[in-house]
Amino acid sequence: MKYYSEVTKKIYDSQEELEQAEKALTLKKEEEAKALTVKKEEAKEVEDAYRAYIEAKKKAYKEIDDAEKVYLEKRNEFVKKYGSFHMTYTDKDAKQLVKYDDVFNDMFGLYDDFMKIFNIWK
Repeated sequence: MKYYSEVTKKIYDSQEELEQAEKALTLKKEEEAKALTVKKEEAKEVEDAYRAYIEAKKKAYKEIDDAEKVYLEKRNEFVKKYGSFHMTYTDKDAKQLVKYDDVFNDMFGLYDDFMKIFNIWK
């Protein structure tokens, strides 16, 4: 006699083979579900870390922008009062303070402008 499994959608020679195959398939599906759950949890951790990174970056950029605004206001007041302002930069590490996003945006902006000359990039 042959046995058909609704779970595996296959035909088996004995009841024992059918039960073993169904049990193996059930275990396999449970393991896959557990692995998927772990994967989702780890993906959520990555997403949370990314959100924290973006928030920290926004906060840092806001602090930089606020400090720059104060600096520019003070400098403009000084220029209005005395006519000019000169300052010698001595901080060699100031090069590291460049926003990398701005550097890449500037590079791509130059590339876009260059390609527009030849009407290649629109």
